[in-house]
Amino acid sequence: MANETNLESAKKMLEVIPMVMGGVGREMRKRQVLDVSMPQFRALMTIRFHPEIPMSGIAKHLDVTLSSASKLIDGLVDRGWVQRAESVDDRRKTLLSLSPAGKEVIEEHHKAKLKYFTELLKDLTDEECIILHKAGNILHTIFAPMEPEHIKIMRQGEMK
Repeated sequence: MANETNLESAKKMLEVIPMVMGGVGREMRKRQVLDVSMPQFRALMTIRFHPEIPMSGIAKHLDVTLSSASKLIDGLVDRGWVQRAESVDDRRKTLLSLSPAGKEVIEEHHKAKLKYFTELLKDLTDEECIILHKAGNILHTIFAPMEPEHIKIMRQGEMK
């Protein structure tokens, strides 16, 4: 019986998780809370957790060419969200870090997601919220060990 229940739970996860991820992404784009593309946001998040990352590191992390990464970063620098600095060890290397404005962009995005989820759950009963919270704890227990270290650090920062 447990195997059948596990199978049904796995099917439900395969159904619901893409729906949740897609819904959040569509809603954030629709609300245009921040005028930032997904590649730009990924670059900002990468720089957040890898301060002073070289341009080649951004390209590798985003799985794009060095020239594509450079164009992407140019746009973020122009907006005042990213700062470039010459490496002390190797003057040929440019290191990237977030500006205070870039940190604020990330914070505003987090606040927008939190507001969206709060609105989304407003009609749930207390009992349904408790069930959802328990389900979230179960999913956390399952997936947390698989999460990369820099994402774990990010989540700890968001919980404060």
